[in-house]
Amino acid sequence: MGNPRIVSGVVFMPTYIPSESQGCSVDGANWVFGLQASSGEAAMSQVRFGAPDGASPGAGTAGVPLSTGGNAPVRDVTTSVVPRLAPPDPGKPGSPPPKPPGDACMMQISVAGAEPMYLPYPCGRQSWRQIQ
Repeated sequence: MGNPRIVSGVVFMPTYIPSESQGCSVDGANWVFGLQASSGEAAMSQVRFGAPDGASPGAGTAGVPLSTGGNAPVRDVTTSVVPRLAPPDPGKPGSPPPKPPGDACMMQISVAGAEPMYLPYPCGRQSWRQIQ
């Protein structure tokens, strides 16, 4: 297992599953798993591959295989927030930027050598508790 990362209540864990060795060569497959930190439930059901509106693996998905193009284990997962507003239209100076489809905030999940994955997460204030 690589270095886990916790973001927005989801624990992301890159893993490497070696296949049977033939002589001195070792081959295998890289996966990334996502679990809800509070419950242990699968958290990759709504992930989108390649773009925020890309294909999704479906309900109950906890892990997805990575097409890394090699056989070396992936160790790190990085995440970043995708802005809710798209850049302004260069043909219309002064016009407000268009809003991307849907109201969800998105995070980009990146693993070396694999296409980016996008996962919606809750936007805005999640608690009304006052900090004193």
